[in-house]
Amino acid sequence: MTCRKNAITAFLLAIVFGLGTTNASADGAGKNASWTSYGVDSCSKVLSTHAQITIKDYKISGPPAAWTLIGWVSGFATAANSAIGSPKNYYKSMSNIEMLNWVASFCRDNPNKDADYAMRLLATTYTPF
Repeated sequence: MTCRKNAITAFLLAIVFGLGTTNASADGAGKNASWTSYGVDSCSKVLSTHAQITIKDYKISGPPAAWTLIGWVSGFATAANSAIGSPKNYYKSMSNIEMLNWVASFCRDNPNKDADYAMRLLATTYTPF
C-alpha cells in the first residue's frame, strides 16, 4: 500500500511540475520572432523565372527554377505562419500562384529588392479584396 501511495504522490508531483514548467504561451505571444531566409532570389531572378511559368487550366508548368521559386514562396508563407502563430494566416486566402504573382509585381516595381523582402512586406501589408 505504501509503495502505491508513493507512486501516486510521485505521479501527482510530476504533473504539478510539468504544468509549472509549461506555462508559456503556446503561440509565442509577446516574443519577438526572427528568422533567416535561405535560397533568396533577387528580384531580377524572380522576374526571369516568373516569365518562364505558364498556367493553363489550373496546371502549372515551367523549368526547375520555376518549381524552386514556387516552393520557396510556399515555404516562406508556411514558415511565417508557423513561427508567429497569430494571426493564423498572414496570407489570407491567397494561393501560391497569387503570392508568386504578387512578388513578381512587387519585383517589377522594386528591382533592387529580393523575394524575401517582398514576402515579408506581403505578410504585413496585404489586405484581401
